[in-house]
Amino acid sequence: TLDRGAPTLSGGEAQRIRLAAQLGSNLQGVCYVLDEPTIGLHARDNQILLDALHKLGSKGNTLVVVEHDEDTIRRADHVIDIGPSAGRRGGRLVAEGTVDDVMAAADSQTGRYLLHAMRHPLQPRRPVSEEAFAAAAAAAQAQAQAQAQAQAQALVAEPGEVPGSSCCEQKSSPGTPPDSTTRGGASGGVTVAASAAAVAGEFSIHAESTAPQGREGAAADDFCSQHEEAAAASRPAAKKASKKSRKQPEPTAAPLPEKLHWLTVERANLHNLQDVTAAIPLKRLVAVTGVSGSGKSTFAREVLLANVAAAVTQSSTKAGRDALAAGQLPVWQGCAGLHGHGHVERVLEVDQTPIGKTPRSCPATYIGFWDQIRKLYAETLEAKARGYAPGRFSFNTGEGRCHSCEGQGVRTIAMSFLPDVKVPCEACHGARFNPETLAVSWRGKSIGEVLQMEVDEAVGFFASMPAIAQPLQLLQDVGLGYLTLGQPSPTLSGGEAQRIKLVTELSKVRDEV
Repeated sequence: TLDRGAPTLSGGEAQRIRLAAQLGSNLQGVCYVLDEPTIGLHARDNQILLDALHKLGSKGNTLVVVEHDEDTIRRADHVIDIGPSAGRRGGRLVAEGTVDDVMAAADSQTGRYLLHAMRHPLQPRRPVSEEAFAAAAAAAQAQAQAQAQAQAQALVAEPGEVPGSSCCEQKSSPGTPPDSTTRGGASGGVTVAASAAAVAGEFSIHAESTAPQGREGAAADDFCSQHEEAAAASRPAAKKASKKSRKQPEPTAAPLPEKLHWLTVERANLHNLQDVTAAIPLKRLVAVTGVSGSGKSTFAREVLLANVAAAVTQSSTKAGRDALAAGQLPVWQGCAGLHGHGHVERVLEVDQTPIGKTPRSCPATYIGFWDQIRKLYAETLEAKARGYAPGRFSFNTGEGRCHSCEGQGVRTIAMSFLPDVKVPCEACHGARFNPETLAVSWRGKSIGEVLQMEVDEAVGFFASMPAIAQPLQLLQDVGLGYLTLGQPSPTLSGGEAQRIKLVTELSKVRDEV
């Protein structure tokens, strides 16, 4: 609507409004620079935006678009691929020309993915519906029973049979059990049953005999004595094999799926939302999708996030829990009700807002493991001899930082009618510390060299320090291994800042002992 407030617009809507203003201006000879204009757009709206960009270019304008989107790259008249990797391992011109030229470049990762679609190693989907949940539980139970049965059969098949026992077996007469052999005439005989003990692995012979007579009885006695000797000789080997089988690790059964809980939003009615009732399974990855402007961000942030945060805040105090027990619920915003919030202990929002506005802020200080690094350097013999505390290795305050740039590593030169210019500090050359502090080293590197170290290198350098290595490994896992530990926060992109916030929350999680 025309009276819609600008703060309530989504990112895609605001960007397309600015683009519409440029289309209506009928300017010519203008160079437009767009940084990822298709981010957050639905596939349908993506094509609409690309058509609008081509219309703007057909008027005699130049459009330089920074983009990862495949459709945008394929519709571009000229492609410039910079790489081949990120950080210090990038920054070179890898390919230039048409899309075919990029795909033909051997060092172009973009061309490789344009040529062959990327395949993700997807994990099996976890059950969400009640029917799928019951089926998964039954499958896990059946798998556990199958593993137990296979283990029991393996124990029964332990080597403990008497060698040559088959020579004593004769074809049984009709009605005779297959596991027994009858010897003797009508007047008398011996019934021999051979069975292997399933667990003990022992071989036992059970004989049921009538009074043996003549040579037939003697033959039966010789038959039994031979097998008793063979059984006695096989017992030690059978027991040894049985003990060996018991030492083998038992196969682990598949864990049964946990009971599924749901978070339900009833009749959300805010901005573009029109009485939306949706159920969200907890402990699952839930995607909210739709065309641009359909109300995705409104539902996720202004309805779900705001109301769950209010419920969690109320339940964090005893007075609030008593109020919830008495039926006094929070005042829901933008919806008629919220159910299932009792299973949520904490709610966080990870967005793309900058993590810092000054060069003093960096990934190491934002995540928090820089304090551990400062303590590590303060524990060195050189630092103890000089009387340095952990505060000495702080570039924000204290006597250890460079006094020329005040720990920023750069100096800002004010230009009267032009933007300010930042140049490296001529005193510390970007190290942020004074020479006395840089004289202290750990494993051959000073505190300033650690700040300039990439995450990929720092993972191995601090491998023996779990409190430092864990967040570094998380940074590497989310694809930020190319960042330096001391990279100024204002130079980070929105996606990098968002992933650093995610690592900050993940680093707080500890496995339950």
